[in-house]
Amino acid sequence: MAFDDTKDSTNLVLSSDWNDLVADLKNHSARHNPGGSDELDFSSGGAGIYPHKVKNKTGADCSGSNGDKNRVLTCDNTSHASTMVMVIKDRVVLHEDKDYTVSHGPPTTITFLDKLADDSNLEVMLWM
Repeated sequence: MAFDDTKDSTNLVLSSDWNDLVADLKNHSARHNPGGSDELDFSSGGAGIYPHKVKNKTGADCSGSNGDKNRVLTCDNTSHASTMVMVIKDRVVLHEDKDYTVSHGPPTTITFLDKLADDSNLEVMLWM
């Protein structure tokens, strides 16, 4: 049953409609695996679903000096260009073209547009 916000006093949601909706919502969890995860179909190879993580990087791994703008992090993907990048700095998700720019390579390079300290914690996720 689709929600219809055009109903008026002459066209009310019936209790049977409401019961169907509640039953569907209750059954929703039964249609998924416990813990909120579902099985994924990898018949196409699953390319691009999971990121290749570059873990435990810091500002010190980038070019330039402590506190400089436009510091560059060069990733280790030398055989495949990245298709998408996500960057987290000190537990905050950064925005592409606002906080950093990307050259998808290979290798992928990320230029941080604002000042970047050597002790900044970076997590970079690359999708190939």
